[in-house]
Amino acid sequence: MVQRPKEGFFLPITDWLRFELEDYVRDTLSAPRLQRHGLFEAPRVRVLLDDFYRAPAVDYTQANPLLALLVFQEWYELYLT
Repeated sequence: MVQRPKEGFFLPITDWLRFELEDYVRDTLSAPRLQRHGLFEAPRVRVLLDDFYRAPAVDYTQANPLLALLVFQEWYELYLT
């Protein structure tokens, strides 16, 4: 272990978003909450959500846009409303 090359720390964010946090994700990125700032088109966000949750398998490339939207939405609601 001491001589092994450095490696990154893996978090199962894709699995968290897909399973344990699905209700939270859908609620946070719902049309009424997105309309508070009007920066994102709710129908397009809905397509991202539907694609993410309907696909038989997903990876971080599908999870990252949702995570970015979630973080922004939480930041906006915490600091700008």
